[in-house]
Amino acid sequence: MCEVAGSQLRWAGGRVVGVDLAAVLALGEAVGIPRAVTARLAPFVEAGLVAGAAKQGQGKGE
Repeated sequence: MCEVAGSQLRWAGGRVVGVDLAAVLALGEAVGIPRAVTARLAPFVEAGLVAGAAKQGQGKGE
């Protein structure tokens, strides 16, 4: 699911702030993940992607 969500990052002020949930739900469905499962996992995946981007310095001009 991280691969699916990672392509739908939302940016604000040059930083990753989350994912486009509607797009993630649709992409999850397209690869066979039930919407209910995607909806349950999305907050955790989103938090991991945002933390990972921050750790790597993405969006900070580095």
